[in-house]
Amino acid sequence: MTKITRDLDKNKPRKLPNPTGKGGFGDRPQDINRTGTWDPTMTFKYQYPYFNNMALDKFKDWIKSNPQRTVIQDIAWRAVAKARLEHKYLTEVANRTEGMPRQSTDLTSNGQTLAGLVQINEADSEEK
Repeated sequence: MTKITRDLDKNKPRKLPNPTGKGGFGDRPQDINRTGTWDPTMTFKYQYPYFNNMALDKFKDWIKSNPQRTVIQDIAWRAVAKARLEHKYLTEVANRTEGMPRQSTDLTSNGQTLAGLVQINEADSEEK
């Protein structure tokens, strides 16, 4: 039977979300991150360049020789493997590892610079 309590602000009955108290770190102490920090190697930002810089023969054997891989490692490996074959995935992996390519913006109307806009020339700012 589910325990019923009352909301203090509304005085309406509500169910307790976990009346038995089971689950969480008490039942799964192996899941506690005792250092309190995250592992930066378990990010796409780390894994994409890791696989991109790997030798081709080592890259092909990596998936077989690492059955205990994490989900991030698996997704990154598959994305890099697919990027070798499909341009769409190549641009995605390249954009994530190298950054998006620079894009210029045209701020003119009928060939005239729009009034009221501040125009900054990169060449001028680099000289100073």
